Amino acid sequence: MSIQLFAVIARKNITNDEIVHIPAGYYHLVAGEFQFNNEHPPLVKMWAALPLLFIQPKESVKTSNDPASDYRAVTWGFHQNFWADNKEQFVTITFWTRAMMIVLTCILGVVIFSFARDLFGRRVAVLAVALFVLEPTVLAHGRIVHTDLPALLVYLLFFFVLRRYLQARTTKRALLLGLVSGIALMTKFSMIVLLPVLMALAVVGVVFAGRLGDERKRIVLHAALVFLVDLGRVVLRFQQPGLQQNDGKGAGSLCGSG
Repeated sequence: MSIQLFAVIARKNITNDEIVHIPAGYYHLVAGEFQFNNEHPPLVKMWAALPLLFIQPKESVKTSNDPASDYRAVTWGFHQNFWADNKEQFVTITFWTRAMMIVLTCILGVVIFSFARDLFGRRVAVLAVALFVLEPTVLAHGRIVHTDLPALLVYLLFFFVLRRYLQARTTKRALLLGLVSGIALMTKFSMIVLLPVLMALAVVGVVFAGRLGDERKRIVLHAALVFLVDLGRVVLRFQQPGLQQNDGKGAGSLCGSG
């Protein structure tokens, strides 16, 4: 599957989403600002753009220093400038950012195998992975810089870690559950559906602690740890000022001083 995904990169142009996601991810990394393409959380875009820190594409200046400028005009102006300024590096930029997404797709396969093996055994796990690597939708989207496949990865990983925690309710596994939940929220906004699951489990655990053979205080402590780690990662990641909080001065380039 990996060979097929890499082979297709050279024969397929980038998608409409990637035109925006790739420059936005680079901007998120070097400027620490998240207003560009804020319809999607930054984590996946930043992951894909990591190789660009070594490639060092040309840094496009902001299209407007006016904090009241139209969001779409500023966003699309920036992305158009990015690709126009880096025509010579277009192939390199698209290859390496897509390569990072193939890594996530392979990790998803590992999670599918591990989860299926825990539930049904090794033979079923091998069959599940075989179906995964031959799935046309996965082969089409497993190389694209977008949030759909990564969302599937964190969604499945959440329930895999949750099951492990329910099997042995330790503090270490509670912290891991909070970490995975925070990563999920930073991957795709729709992953907020995981919060009601955590809340429902916390309520059930507190109410039926006696029947579960556990201490109510420990369940409350674990629930608090999960939500603190979960929400703490999101708050810390978004605490930097955005583009519309620069008092109209502008940085001039992605890295501020150029």
